[in-house]
Amino acid sequence: MNSEQNTPNSGSALEDNLFFHKKRRITGVTIQYYYSCHREVWFYTHFFDPEQDTNDMKLGRLLHDKSFQGKGKRAISIGDSVVDLVQKGDSLIISEIVKSSKLLKPKIKQLQYYLWLLKRQGIVAKGVIRVPKERKKISVSYSDEIENELIQAIESIIRIIDLTAPPEYSPKPYCRKCAYKEFCEA
Repeated sequence: MNSEQNTPNSGSALEDNLFFHKKRRITGVTIQYYYSCHREVWFYTHFFDPEQDTNDMKLGRLLHDKSFQGKGKRAISIGDSVVDLVQKGDSLIISEIVKSSKLLKPKIKQLQYYLWLLKRQGIVAKGVIRVPKERKKISVSYSDEIENELIQAIESIIRIIDLTAPPEYSPKPYCRKCAYKEFCEA
């Protein structure tokens, strides 16, 4: 028996394949897109870059750059994913900084994915969504149930990636501000 199979850092072959796909590695952004729009997943994983000059993209970068300066380590990589803010205290706290509390589920799932990545490395952390404009701090839970949901989501993401064309366009209320809008409406 391979001794690596018993270490906290190694997962099953299925779990290891969940991180890397032939087209693009699955990141926190991929998870976020999965919970908002499957077309975004396909575009992102096929190297279509979102429009960077939208007001929402600019505001997001500004909030990320200016919020919580000096409050912890910023833009810390976990594999191919990047956590906005990492702080030490009684426990390790990882945070995602967001523009508003609208459409939170995708960001929560992204943060839970980061918690899962850390757990696979033997690191227990807490998660917080921070909404500086609203002065909100939202604790994000993690459980075995959430872990199973993430694994199922990643398996679904792999199926989306393997499609020869993006999933069918299905308009949503937030499409008008989407950085992939030009691709969807083409």
